Amino acid sequence: MNGSRLNKSVDIGRLIKGAARQALKSKDAALGVLFLEWKAIVGPTFAAILTPAKIIARKDSVTLHVSTPHSTTAFMFHYEQEKLLERITLYFGTSLVTNIRLHHVPASPPTENKCTPPKSLPPEWQEDILKIKDSSLSHALTALASHLA
Repeated sequence: MNGSRLNKSVDIGRLIKGAARQALKSKDAALGVLFLEWKAIVGPTFAAILTPAKIIARKDSVTLHVSTPHSTTAFMFHYEQEKLLERITLYFGTSLVTNIRLHHVPASPPTENKCTPPKSLPPEWQEDILKIKDSSLSHALTALASHLA
């Protein structure tokens, strides 16, 4: 083995420069950048309410599907769709996306608050609650009092 090659470092970036340049010229790589750089491309206002979900590419068109948890966004989106397409085109320097479709995805429901199990009531509270004739009120007061005790 040649001793002069053992101690030379090789810049990996220089080795793969040609392959990387070729890969980044493809439309697929640009569409991947759209997902990765979404906030920088569309701006913080759009990024706060819209999330890129998927891309469907056909021969003559590329449709970007975006999702939002906000039901009121659909109304605004109708008027701002062209501005969003324009921002994407300006970022890439070409009309990469031809259509945008909005999908309303409701936010996940809040997780149920897991309360600690009720404690036993002090005897004087139990006596007072038993005197109440309305069963639904006494039940509600028992539940409330057990969390306060």
